[in-house]
Amino acid sequence: AQIDPYLKGTQIELDLKADIEKLKINKTGEIDVRVTHPEMDIVTLPFDVLSRFTVIPPKITIMTADPQVPYERDILVYNKYDQKFEIESISSKNNYITVLADSMTEVKNGYQFKIKVLPPPREGKTSFNDELDIQVKNGELLKVNCSGYYNLPESSETKKDN
Repeated sequence: AQIDPYLKGTQIELDLKADIEKLKINKTGEIDVRVTHPEMDIVTLPFDVLSRFTVIPPKITIMTADPQVPYERDILVYNKYDQKFEIESISSKNNYITVLADSMTEVKNGYQFKIKVLPPPREGKTSFNDELDIQVKNGELLKVNCSGYYNLPESSETKKDN
């Protein structure tokens, strides 16, 4: 903001301008304004910048997952500001998530598509994690975290009772 350092008053309106490139890196911050008030010399204005995009669901949780049994989910990505955009790429950090072929459709201000989550072999673990990365063309990288929890294995006592 352009501020006249000699301006005095009980109410001052600031015309703030955002540096979009810097906001892509850090979406939170503070603006410090020096004042001549007798009780304080700095006014701090914290801010959070909302993403232009929303992903629904923002997180995927699969309870009682079975290894190597696929689970399908719908994903919706849309622009909050009624702007058209393109998805450049979609990838999975651990390769447990894939986008189903030909499932992407354009919806108002966004896209909808189906994913398949294929839990890996248990190998003594009780859970697994992955991350779906959605790269918007010339824009943000959107992330959807995925967590899965395996069915508890049958105990030897349960097997004897059956």
